[in-house]
Amino acid sequence: EGGTINYTVVVTNNGPDTTTNVAVTDLLPAGVTFSASAATQGSYSSGTGVWTVGTLANAASATLTITATVDAGTGGTTIVNTAAVTASDQPDNAPGNDSDSASITVEGADLAITKTVDDPTPPEGGTINYTVVLTNNGPDTATNIQVNDALPTGVTFVSSAVTNGVYIGGSGVWILGSVGAAVSDTLTITATVDVGTSGSTITNTASVAFLDQSDGNPANDSDSADIDPQGGADLAVTKAVDDPSPSEGDTIVYTVELTNNGPVATTNVEVTD
Repeated sequence: EGGTINYTVVVTNNGPDTTTNVAVTDLLPAGVTFSASAATQGSYSSGTGVWTVGTLANAASATLTITATVDAGTGGTTIVNTAAVTASDQPDNAPGNDSDSASITVEGADLAITKTVDDPTPPEGGTINYTVVLTNNGPDTATNIQVNDALPTGVTFVSSAVTNGVYIGGSGVWILGSVGAAVSDTLTITATVDVGTSGSTITNTASVAFLDQSDGNPANDSDSADIDPQGGADLAVTKAVDDPSPSEGDTIVYTVELTNNGPVATTNVEVTD
C-alpha cells in the first residue's frame, strides 16, 4: 500500500496495412491512483483513460507507460487493469488480441496480539511477568512492525526479553523487523508491583501501532492483562521442636517463628498454636 507501480501498454500493428486514428482505452481501476504517464506516440487522458495513438504503420508499435500509486486499504486484494483497442479507421482482422490485462496483488497481513500475566493476584512488592505474543496470520510477510506496551501506573519495569527486535522500556515500544506469515514472536516483560496498590485493578494493554501492510482484521490488534494486587505483607510461620524423639516425662521445647517478608509492616497479627 502506498507503493508506486508502472503499467506498460504496447500497441502493435501486425499489418498488412497502415491504420489511422487508433485509440486505446486504459482507465485505471479502483485501488490505484494515477500519478503520471508517458507515451512514445500520441497522448493519454487519465480522466477518460483514452490513449489517442494516431497512425500506426505496418509492423509499428507505440508504448504507453502509466505510473500509479497503490491506495490504502487495498491490502490482500487483487486489482486487474485492462487495456483495449477502442478505435481504428481500418477494420481489425484479428480482434482476439485487441486487449490485455495486468494484475497486482497488494500485500496484506493480519497481526494478532495475545497478552497474559503469570500471576493475576500478586502481592505488593511481588514480581510478575507479562507475556505478549504477536502472530502474523498472513497472507503476506509483515514489515516494520511496532507494538506499543507501556507499563501502567502501579507496576515498575525490571527487564525484558524478545524473540525478535528490541523492546524500549522507557517508551514501551517493541520494534520488530519483519514477521512472516504463520510466524509468532514473543515479548516478556518483568515488573514489580508497587507498594500501596492493593485493592486496585491494574490493566496493561499491548497494541499494534504500525506496519507497512494493511491489516485486514484490526479487531485482534490489541489485548490486555489485569492484575489485582493483594495485601501488603507476606507472613511466614516455621515451627521446630528441640527433641523429636523424647522419653516419657522429658521436657520438650517447641519454637514458633513468625516472619513478615514484607514489603510493608502489618498489624493485629494473631497466630494459633
